[in-house]
Amino acid sequence: MKKENLITAIDIGASKVCCLIAALPISKGILDVLGYGICHHDCLKKGVVADIKVLSEAISDAVYKAEETSGRKVQSAFFNISGTHLKGIPSHGEVVISDRDNEITKHDLDRVISNAKAIHMPYERDIVYSARKGFVVDGEKGIINPVGMFGIKLETELFLITAKISIIDNLKKAINQSGIGVEGYIISPLATSASSVSQHEKNLGMVFIDIGADITEILVFSESRPVFLKVLPLGGDNITKKIAEKLSLPEGIAEKLKIENSTIEDIKKGEKINVTVVSRKITISRAKLRGILISEYTNLFNIIKKELDISGYIDSISSGALVCGQPVIMDGVLELAENIFNLPVKIGHIMNLGSAPKPLPSHIYATAVGLLKMGSIVKQSKKSIFKMSPKNWAMVLLDYTRRLYTDYF
Repeated sequence: MKKENLITAIDIGASKVCCLIAALPISKGILDVLGYGICHHDCLKKGVVADIKVLSEAISDAVYKAEETSGRKVQSAFFNISGTHLKGIPSHGEVVISDRDNEITKHDLDRVISNAKAIHMPYERDIVYSARKGFVVDGEKGIINPVGMFGIKLETELFLITAKISIIDNLKKAINQSGIGVEGYIISPLATSASSVSQHEKNLGMVFIDIGADITEILVFSESRPVFLKVLPLGGDNITKKIAEKLSLPEGIAEKLKIENSTIEDIKKGEKINVTVVSRKITISRAKLRGILISEYTNLFNIIKKELDISGYIDSISSGALVCGQPVIMDGVLELAENIFNLPVKIGHIMNLGSAPKPLPSHIYATAVGLLKMGSIVKQSKKSIFKMSPKNWAMVLLDYTRRLYTDYF
C-alpha cells in the first residue's frame, strides 16, 4: 500500500489546543483536512508555558481526537509560537563588494544578509524569522537579485523577529512528551495571516490583527512582506474581567455574557438579561453591559491605533485592516474599529481550503489552517530536494563548487 503523505498542525493557544490533520497536496494544490481535535486548557499565559505536564496532556487529547476523526496516526507536527516575548526589529546591512572587478557574487549576498542579522540582543533570544525587502546597489533601490551585477556597495533591509529560546524549548518539550515529533514551528501571526489574508492584500499593504484570549497580535504587511510586529498583553480576557468587575459577577458568567451578547449596536430601552449565579437569579441591564463592551473595545482599538501610528506604515496601508478572533464576531465591533483606525476593516475568514469533516470556524481554526499551509510549503520543498536525480545532484554540486571558486578566488 502506498504511504499517505500527511501534515499535522498543532495550534497552542492561551485557552485551547487545536489539532488538524491534512493530506499533503500535490505541488501547490488545496489542502483537504482529514481530522480535527480541540482541547481546552489554562496553562499558557501570554505565550509562556505555566505547566508542561498539563499542556502535554491537552496536546495529547487534541491529537487523539484528530486521529479519531481522520483514522490516521500522527507522527510529527508543526506548531506555533506566540506571546509578548516576540519582537519585530528592522535591520540594515551593507558590505563593500569583494570581487576585484566589482561583480556581485552569491558570497556578497550571504555577507550582506549576515551583516543585517548581526544585531545585538540578549543571550536568551534568537532570530526565528527574517523577511528581506530587496537589495540596494550603489544607492539604486528595488533590486531583487543583484548577483552578476556590478557595483561598489551592496545593501539590504531585513525585518527580523526574535523570540526567547527557552519558551520555544518548553513548547517542544510539551509536544514531545505527548508522543509527537516536532517538524518545525511558525510565528502565530504569520500562520494565521497565511490562512486569511490574500497575497494581493499583502502586496497593497494590510494590517493584520488577531485578538486572542490574553494577547493581541498586530502584523503589518507592505509590498507583500511583514514590516512591523507588535504583541500586546491584552485580549478577550481583559474584556471579560472588566464585565465581571463592573457587574459583580464571576468571570465564568461574565465570559458567557460576552459570548452570548451578539451586538454592541443600539438596543431597546430597558432591555434586561437574566443570569443565574450560585442558584440565585440576577437581572442585568443590557444597556450597562453594552456600555462596558463599547468602553473596552474602544480602549483596545485605541491602543492598537497608537501602535500603528508608531510603526510609520499607516499611510501605506491600502488594503485596510483584517481582524481575527472571537471578540470581533460581535455586531458593531467592525464599525467601531473603522472609526478609530480610519481604515476599512473586515473580519478574517479561512480561505482556499479544500474539504473537511465539518465546517471549521475561522476564529477557532485559522491559526491551525495557516500552520498547515505554511508547513506544507516547507515539506514540499524538502521533498523536491530529496527527489533529485543523480544528474541533478551532480549539477547542484558543480554549481556550488563553481560559486565557491568565483566567490573566494
